[in-house]
Amino acid sequence: MRKKKRKNRGCFPFLVLLVGLSVLIWKYRGILNTPVETILWTMRTDHESMNLQELMEERKEVDESEVQSKFYYSQMEDEGKLIYRELLWGLREGASDIFIHSGDAGLISETLDGVLADNPDLFWMDGSGEILSRENSSVYSPNYNCTAEERSRKQGEIDQAASECLGGLPDGASEYDRLKYIYDYIVNTTDYNTSAKDSQNIYSALVNRESVCAGYSKMLQYLLEKLGMECIYVMGTAGNQESHAWNIVKCEGSYYQVDVTWGDPVFMAAEGEEIPPELTIDYDYLCCTDEEIRRNHAPDTRYDYPACTAVDCNYYRRNGLYYEEYDEQVFWQAMNDSISKGESQTVFKFADAGLYRQAETVIMDDMIVRAASNLAEIYGLEKVRYAYTANEQMNKIVLLWNYE
Repeated sequence: MRKKKRKNRGCFPFLVLLVGLSVLIWKYRGILNTPVETILWTMRTDHESMNLQELMEERKEVDESEVQSKFYYSQMEDEGKLIYRELLWGLREGASDIFIHSGDAGLISETLDGVLADNPDLFWMDGSGEILSRENSSVYSPNYNCTAEERSRKQGEIDQAASECLGGLPDGASEYDRLKYIYDYIVNTTDYNTSAKDSQNIYSALVNRESVCAGYSKMLQYLLEKLGMECIYVMGTAGNQESHAWNIVKCEGSYYQVDVTWGDPVFMAAEGEEIPPELTIDYDYLCCTDEEIRRNHAPDTRYDYPACTAVDCNYYRRNGLYYEEYDEQVFWQAMNDSISKGESQTVFKFADAGLYRQAETVIMDDMIVRAASNLAEIYGLEKVRYAYTANEQMNKIVLLWNYE
C-alpha cells in the first residue's frame, strides 16, 4: 500500500510530490494492522450503505462521448482513459473521495494533470490532494479551494465576466479575429501577479483580473472553447521559469502556438525587461510556429502536441509587418505611413537574424531621426519624443511615437 500526495506550486498545478510511508503512518496512526480494504471502505462517505465489493464493481464516470475530443484524453491508453473519466466525474460532483479502478498512483497523478489541462472550467480544483493505492484500486482525496456554495457564486461571476468579454465580439468575426480579440482582452484586463489569489484557475484572470500563466492560458482556452474553437493547454518550461503554461490553437484550419502571458508587458516587466510605457501588447506569440516559440519555450515531452508550421495567421504577416527582403525605401515608407496616420508605433518583424541586423543599423542610426523630424513638421511640434525596442531573439524592432 502506498500513498501519494499532490501539492500545487509554481506557474501551473501539475507538479507532484511523492509522500512516503512515514506520512501514511502519521495520518493513519493506529490502523496499520487494519486490512487495506477496510481503510478504503471507511474513507468513503457512503460506506454505511455499500460494502467494498459493491464499491469496486461500481463505476462512476462521465460518458466517453463528453471527452473523446479532448486533447489529453486522446493521448491516453485505455487504463488512463478510465481513470480520466472517473476523476472527472468525481471532481464535477465535488466528491471528497473518488474511487479509482487502478492501483497505479503515478498514472492517476499524471492523468489528473490531463483532466485539469483539458477542462479549464474546473476552477474549484487546483490539482493538490492525496492518493491512497492498493493493487487494483485507489482513492483520490482532492483538495478543493472553495465550498459548494462558494463554487456556485463564483460560477455566476465567471459566467457574467465571460458574457461581458464575448459580448464585445463584432458580428461575423473570423476565427483569427476572435482569437486576437480575446488575446487583446486578456492582456488589457489582466495583470501578471505571482501573489494573485486563485492564480491556477480561470477565476483569477476572468474575475479578479490578476493571475499567472496558468490563469492566462486557461482563460484563453475557456473563452475560445465557448466560441467552438479548439484550444490546447500546453505544459512545459519557458525562459527562466521552471514551469510555464501556454496554448496551441486551431485557427482557420491550422495549429498555431499562442502565449498570451508573454504578450503582456506587465509580465515582461516582472521578468526584469525594460518596457516602454507606450508598448501595450506584444504579438510575438500570437499564432507563431514551433520553430519560433521553441527559441525560449520547451513543451512537456510526455505529450505529442500538434505540429505548428503554418504562417497564414501570424500577426505580423497578417498585418503587413513582416519583411523578407532588405529594402530601405520600404522601411522608410512604413515609418512615414505610421506617422501620417498618427499611429503609436511602427513595427518591423524580419524573416531572419541576418536581415534583422542589416536593417537595424540603418533604421536605428539614421531613419528614426529623420522620421522624428518629419513628425515634428507634420504636427507642428517643437520637440519630439520617441522610443524603440529591439529584440534580436525575435528579429523585431518597434518604434514608438509620441504626438504631444
